[in-house]
Amino acid sequence: MSSRVNPLHYRAASFVVVYVALIDCLSPVLTAAISLSPFILASARFVTVPSAYVLSLALSMATLFLLGVYLGKVAKESGWLYGIATLTMGVLTAIIILAAQLLMNV
Repeated sequence: MSSRVNPLHYRAASFVVVYVALIDCLSPVLTAAISLSPFILASARFVTVPSAYVLSLALSMATLFLLGVYLGKVAKESGWLYGIATLTMGVLTAIIILAAQLLMNV
């Protein structure tokens, strides 16, 4: 048994590590930028702050749904079902966080 590594496999493995690291880094940045974009527009006075809250919520919900659809496609299952499930979990998480904040302020 040889301990030599195939150079092609080594380069491929190195590429995959860098590629996955970039995706893991850029994915949350892009998601945050999507959610924050209405507030950037509000700071430039293109939309009002209350409108920015609504737009941000809508964009966040759409992002969650689309991530669920993607997950469903990767799992070779129903994209719509996974999208709704992911969206539901996001909404439940937001409700739990809101309830916890309200309980802490009492």
